[in-house]
Amino acid sequence: MPSTINVKLKFFASAREAVGSKEVEMEVESGSSANDVLEQLIEEYPELKDQEKHLVLAVNKQTGRSDKMIKDGDEIAVLPPVSGG
Repeated sequence: MPSTINVKLKFFASAREAVGSKEVEMEVESGSSANDVLEQLIEEYPELKDQEKHLVLAVNKQTGRSDKMIKDGDEIAVLPPVSGG
């Protein structure tokens, strides 16, 4: 089993502005959770730190548990808070 896996991250709205790209690929440790990916992402893009508590991650288009284990090739959408009415 490989010790690292590759995931694709897609950014929207203010998260996209903070990262400066709409999509990046990232290598993460095998056995990482969505939360682990977020922590690594913030290390690489400290501009996201201000949004950290409000970001929602969608793994393969499904929001939910942030402790979900990530698999090689997964797509993770990084969604900032959305307001509306």
